[in-house]
Amino acid sequence: MAHLVQYNDETYRERLFQLNVEYIEYLRDAAVRSLGVSGFYRNPREYVKGVFPEIASLTTYNGVIYLLVAGEETVGMGELRKLEEGVGEIKRMFIRPEYRGRGYGREMMDRLVDKARELGYHTIRLSTAFFLEASVHIYRSAGFVERDKYPGAESNLGPHYIYMEKSL
Repeated sequence: MAHLVQYNDETYRERLFQLNVEYIEYLRDAAVRSLGVSGFYRNPREYVKGVFPEIASLTTYNGVIYLLVAGEETVGMGELRKLEEGVGEIKRMFIRPEYRGRGYGREMMDRLVDKARELGYHTIRLSTAFFLEASVHIYRSAGFVERDKYPGAESNLGPHYIYMEKSL
């Protein structure tokens, strides 16, 4: 059985780093399988090294990182960050494949939405690749609807992304 914990840099820094590497590898491999696209994220570890300081400091910016922990293993993550006044963004929701199908993605989403309300956000946004069908399903079932690309959205796969939002 796994449970959600709030990220603590002292305890979970290396685990969060490794999950981000796995997430980028997963995204890269899914893009290759679905689109035949290659050439991006050639070195996921180096990419994560470049963005990790911003990720790990997320709580400084009116956000939160939750980790899914099973025993001594960290098997999932989800992040919420402030985009602008009253608007948050969900980032890097990822559950290791062997832990999927157990409701953990939905539990993570619910916890992030609750935190967004607690932080006073009236809107939350996210972006995802259209070929990540399980993710798109979770987002739609949580009430997110498609919209145009929004300022501040990260989209390394350009036209292969879907942008979504939910009013709280």
